[in-house]
Amino acid sequence: PLLQQRDSKQIQRVTIDHLKFILCIFVVLIHSNIVHYAPQNGLTITNESNPIYFYLSQFISETVCRISVPSFFVISGYLFFIKVDNFSIGAYFRKIRRKNKTLVVPYLCWNIIITGVYLIMQLIIPAMGSGRIPLVWTWGLNDWIRAFWEPIDGPLWYIRDLFISMLLSPLVYIVVRKTGAFSILCVVILYIVGATEIEAIKPVKLWSIYFFTIGAYLGINNVNLSEKANRYKFVNIIPIIYLVLSLINLKMWDKHLFAFNIIIGI
Repeated sequence: PLLQQRDSKQIQRVTIDHLKFILCIFVVLIHSNIVHYAPQNGLTITNESNPIYFYLSQFISETVCRISVPSFFVISGYLFFIKVDNFSIGAYFRKIRRKNKTLVVPYLCWNIIITGVYLIMQLIIPAMGSGRIPLVWTWGLNDWIRAFWEPIDGPLWYIRDLFISMLLSPLVYIVVRKTGAFSILCVVILYIVGATEIEAIKPVKLWSIYFFTIGAYLGINNVNLSEKANRYKFVNIIPIIYLVLSLINLKMWDKHLFAFNIIIGI
């Protein structure tokens, strides 16, 4: 039994690593969608100018691959709690200390680097200061705060929201421990109905905390995902349901259907 348990955990680790690789490809495909702004004979690509490419790219980049980032939050929540038998104050601060090195330091460094790049480019071409980012040497305190809160290196929003989710992990832990699966039902409903923003903490995305909580529930309860998938064969039809709903959503876009489909896909 001990050997079987070790093998099961090893299979799960490998499965998660493979899944993360696939999700990384999905993220690349999302950002590779050139519909609406790729020149084609002087025109942008639309469903009229190139319907096959348009619908295929929309299906892949704007529907199927959209499970990638929510899935990363689920995986992060899962891994944050999976090896923690007793989530004490000491365990919390030890984890946050490690995450400072792997999340906060790179976040700050890359924002500083990109700010420096903008500064150099604006010194060479001052007209670049007329766009979204004003001349760096004219920044006030609010501009500097905004550059790091709404990261000037845009993709870093993921690291910001992930670290905030981890800072809130004691609250997540208490809620999951006290309410169990009901907490998952609540965050799923909140996500589907579109309760994903609070003005006071913009631009932090509440849905990132929702999906982190789903992963936390699985980790706190030591759910072996690969084992569950092998035990319950009906899960094999979920990808088919996801693809069918993605096709439906492609033709009749609805944000609530889209959210429901993301939940199914995850």
